[in-house]
Amino acid sequence: IELAASLLPVANDLDWQPVRTEPLVALLPAGHPLASRPHLHLQDLAEVPFVLFEKGFMLNRRIIQACMARGFTPREASRSAQPDFIVALVAAGLGVAMLPRMIAQARRRPDVVLVPLDEPELDWKMALAWRRGGFLSAAAQAWLALVAEQHAAGVPSP
Repeated sequence: IELAASLLPVANDLDWQPVRTEPLVALLPAGHPLASRPHLHLQDLAEVPFVLFEKGFMLNRRIIQACMARGFTPREASRSAQPDFIVALVAAGLGVAMLPRMIAQARRRPDVVLVPLDEPELDWKMALAWRRGGFLSAAAQAWLALVAEQHAAGVPSP
């Protein structure tokens, strides 16, 4: 494997190149009182139960740490490894979930509202990573050049 897709940060022995930054959105049941807000902060969700990914997911750790830094521990309603099931749990009124915008938009439902989360430090930062000093084929180098060009132009990468 020459290149791997990863979320930042990556290990110190790897070089990396940014691919895309995706902000998180809060998913709320359509009738929830916060669903009409133009954006939310984590503090706005302190009293709302959270629907989280399973324990091994880095996104969970980042969300929980950010909540604790703001003075509260999120109340867990449920967990799943499946984004579709997480969205269904939100639709059923179990709580709020937070997903990268591109994942949430791919799973839109009329009974779930996506509200931008105004927490830039939680943005999902995707990168291509490779072994520092490792050989990169012409194809891998061409892929990196294409991704760099699209990233600089603000175009979502392939």
